Amino acid sequence: IESSRLAMERSRDREVRRFASHMIRDHTRASQRMTAVIRRAGLPPAPMTLSAKHQAMLDQLSAASPESFDSAYVTLQAQAHDEAIALFTTYAQSGDDPRLTDFARRTVPTLRMHANHVQRLSGAGA
Repeated sequence: IESSRLAMERSRDREVRRFASHMIRDHTRASQRMTAVIRRAGLPPAPMTLSAKHQAMLDQLSAASPESFDSAYVTLQAQAHDEAIALFTTYAQSGDDPRLTDFARRTVPTLRMHANHVQRLSGAGA
């Protein structure tokens, strides 16, 4: 979400900005749904801070030159969605809480749609 907010500020490419807007909307909704599932399951809330790895990725993106920003953002999104698909797929298949495995299973198709969209952006030379 944070990298997409940055893309909304810095990108000059209309398609990249459109994609970033979708990421903000879809991932905010998914976060809200996941928070609700976690609450209903009686589990501790998820941390609201970025991991050191993701903060470093965001810092790199923030430091990108205007000329390289869109390409860096698309690369970051491709990597992040590949990781998310792997994580959610694995949890959907072998997670220990049925409510969270259901959430993961229902979220994977949206993540795949995002990955396909970012792949199209990458092919467009962003």
